[in-house]
Amino acid sequence: NAKQVVMLPEELLPYPHNPASIEQDQVDLIVKVDRVGDAAKIGAGATRMTTNPRELLIARSAADVIVNSGYFKEGFSMQTGTGGASLAVTRFLEDKMRSRDIRADFALGGITATMVDLHEKGL
Repeated sequence: NAKQVVMLPEELLPYPHNPASIEQDQVDLIVKVDRVGDAAKIGAGATRMTTNPRELLIARSAADVIVNSGYFKEGFSMQTGTGGASLAVTRFLEDKMRSRDIRADFALGGITATMVDLHEKGL
């Protein structure tokens, strides 16, 4: 429960704009920005791809679970975190998506450079 909700759009649309994913009575302040986020920096620093063998094993196993879940098919949705193992899961899924010619419809959550890469590759 946020005390204040601040929206950072790149564009302001005329009122009323429908459908609204966030209703106007749920926003306290709107600050127009030139660009939201920088994908080049999102996959860096604390959100660096892991090189730890144990985390890579966990990531590969997590990707295998996703692939064999019954939900890994054309138009699936995905959400991964921003930690090193989560970034590795996304990379492992890319290989599986390519080999099965599968594309996701959308991704949500903490969008990282690895997720942006999938989008830019048409996956």
